[in-house]
Amino acid sequence: MNRPPPRTPEASERTPTTTATATSSSAVASPDAASPKADPNSPIDQEVEMGADFSESRLSTKQKSLFRSELSRFRDMFVESSKKPGRTDLLKFRVVTGDSPPIKQQPYRVFYAEGEMMEAEIQQYLELGFVMGLLSPTL
Repeated sequence: MNRPPPRTPEASERTPTTTATATSSSAVASPDAASPKADPNSPIDQEVEMGADFSESRLSTKQKSLFRSELSRFRDMFVESSKKPGRTDLLKFRVVTGDSPPIKQQPYRVFYAEGEMMEAEIQQYLELGFVMGLLSPTL
């Protein structure tokens, strides 16, 4: 994998930062960033395999075909469902904190439906072992 060397910031740009590797359920990268593992001559129906629905698309037949082939070539960069999230080394990001200290923030209310969705996601990640429960005293 050929990657350009990292850009060194000028002295005036340098600030304390936190660097993290992203975890994501999918990542988008340029074709140069990853080598495709799919066999382009595979008889697999790529639209069904990737779950792509072009029924309401304004793409031409040729564009749809090209898009399907690209999805197939890079299908290893996507996950089948949110129950199988993974890690990627294709995407990195930095959070520039500057001289700011960590912040404290009061809990905020969310709509009931949002809270249910958040609880469902947390429960899913607990079951998969990506997070662990924590009991802390209530203030």
